[in-house]
Amino acid sequence: MEEDFESFYKRTSQMVSQYLLARMADAHEVEDMVQETYAEALEQWDMLREHPNPCGWLLLTAKHICRRYYRRVYTRTEKLYEDSIAAEDPAYDMVVMEDLLHSLYRSRSEKLARAYFLGGATIPELAEDLHMSNKSISDKLYRIRRKLQDEWN
Repeated sequence: MEEDFESFYKRTSQMVSQYLLARMADAHEVEDMVQETYAEALEQWDMLREHPNPCGWLLLTAKHICRRYYRRVYTRTEKLYEDSIAAEDPAYDMVVMEDLLHSLYRSRSEKLARAYFLGGATIPELAEDLHMSNKSISDKLYRIRRKLQDEWN
C-alpha cells in the first residue's frame, strides 16, 4: 500500500523538527523551516514517493534550508556593516560578535558563547545549568574561542 503525504508528514515531522532544533536556537524559525521542508516535499511528492530514502531526502532538504537561513543572516549582517555602522562605533563590535556567533551554526555552541561572552556567565554557572563538568565547558569555550578568532581574522 502506498503512503499518502499526510501520513508521511505525521510519521516524519517529529524527526525533521528534532533535526532542526539541534541546529537552531529559535523554535519559531525551526517551525518555519519544517513547513518549508514539507512544502518542497509536497512539490516533489511524485519523486519522493518512489525515492529509496525519503527520510534522508527530507533531512538533506532541511539542512539546505537551514544553511540558506544562515547565509541570509550573514549577508544581512554584512550589509549592515557596510551601510550603517562605522568601525569606530561601539555597536560595531557587538554586530561583529553577533555575526561570528551565527557562524557557529550549532545552537548549543551559540547559546554557550552568548551566555559566556555576552551574558557574563561564569564557567561553574554554565556547568551547573548544562549539567556538565567545568572541564567540559572550558574545553567547549576554548574551541569556540579558537573558531571565533579564526573567523575574526
